[in-house]
Amino acid sequence: PLYASEIISDGQSFNYIYESTRLKYGVLDADEKTCVVVEYFASANENLIIPETVLFEDKTYSVVAIAADVFRNCDQFTSVEIPASVKKIERYAFFGCASLEKVFIPKSVDNIGSSAFQNCGNLNSLIIEQYPQGIAIGENVFKDTPNLKYLSLGRNVTGELNITSLEELLIGNFVTELPSFAENVNLRSVVLGNGFSEIPEMAFKNCAIEEIVIPEKVISIGASAFEGNPLRTISMGPNITSIGSRAFYGSDYQIMNVGALIPPTADSGIVSNYKGKIFVPQQSLTAYNNAPGFWQRVICNPLIDIEEIQGDVENIDGKVGDIITLTVTVSPENVSMPYVCWSSTNTDVAYVDPLGNVLLVGPTAEYGECKIQATTLYANGPMLEIDVASSYNLSGIEEVPENNNGSSNGITDLDKAVEVYNLNGTRIATSVEDLVPGIYIVRQGNTVKKIAVK
Repeated sequence: PLYASEIISDGQSFNYIYESTRLKYGVLDADEKTCVVVEYFASANENLIIPETVLFEDKTYSVVAIAADVFRNCDQFTSVEIPASVKKIERYAFFGCASLEKVFIPKSVDNIGSSAFQNCGNLNSLIIEQYPQGIAIGENVFKDTPNLKYLSLGRNVTGELNITSLEELLIGNFVTELPSFAENVNLRSVVLGNGFSEIPEMAFKNCAIEEIVIPEKVISIGASAFEGNPLRTISMGPNITSIGSRAFYGSDYQIMNVGALIPPTADSGIVSNYKGKIFVPQQSLTAYNNAPGFWQRVICNPLIDIEEIQGDVENIDGKVGDIITLTVTVSPENVSMPYVCWSSTNTDVAYVDPLGNVLLVGPTAEYGECKIQATTLYANGPMLEIDVASSYNLSGIEEVPENNNGSSNGITDLDKAVEVYNLNGTRIATSVEDLVPGIYIVRQGNTVKKIAVK
């Protein structure tokens, strides 16, 4: 654990002012030039900005952690910008920040200590950035946050979220294990990503969901997964094989769409009434009418299939860091399930969320071909592919010559003493020799610049 008292006792602490906010930092590793936020000095700024790097004794340090209790019970700021260099947020770091409303957890953070955001009474929006690697959270991290209405969960979480006040939820495509959101009694809007194959038992029990779209990759829905929701429309993808007992019990569903060619196993108790209309693939009507359990209690009708998906663009050509929102049109207009599931064939180049928002994260010249795909909830349905071309934005960035020697903007010789950082602010070298192609931050004396190595 990174306790502030232990850091300060080493004598390696210093103050640094950034964007009119003064923070105290403790040196974590003098050789690696890393430091941790250990103390906050009250500021009139409503937006707390923690910098990625700070200067101490003419050396640049990366800010890699926020120590325990640093901002405890502070009420000056309504939002906090945590830099992409921070890996750990310690216990009680933001406990009781009464005015804090919005929090964005960058992908660099892989650990949040217990009660870090507990008792933040006005916290209403939480975004955990999408990333392939998961994040570990301690106990009660978001406990007693009664106004937390919106959550965007972009990665797997180890530990319990324990949030029960949500109204809107977005689950990203990197989430492969779905947490429980049961008893969020005001949760009405849920968008599920296409990364997991199972919806656990009671995952959304006793929420307020009226429409749910089960993504393409889901194979099974656990018992009581959506029990107690006022569902009106239920749509399931082509790979669903089993629906657990009481999965939709208590709903007053009007339409249930199922894209699977083979009837999923489902006992007669998955719902509490049989008044809704059931739609299944045309070629599977006989199979569904002869299937046991739930299917013996209902009359199945044929789905209206998607014939074509048309995108608003044919390809994406952008720079790393660009965000592009894609939209599609499906035909015919009266299709039963007009939904698409988004995915990326190469997440070293581009991420895409369930809403079609594409983030370019790496150059195609370095990481290879990438396509963004839109698929449907229909077995053997059409697929849309959008080619991606991504490159670094070199505007204002000095290109390092092949011999790695150069002279510009005050850096006279890049083979001499420099400090090289990646774009997350982590110090990685003291020379530009042998750097792999990419963008770096280089410091020599008091001069700091970005360089591109090809």
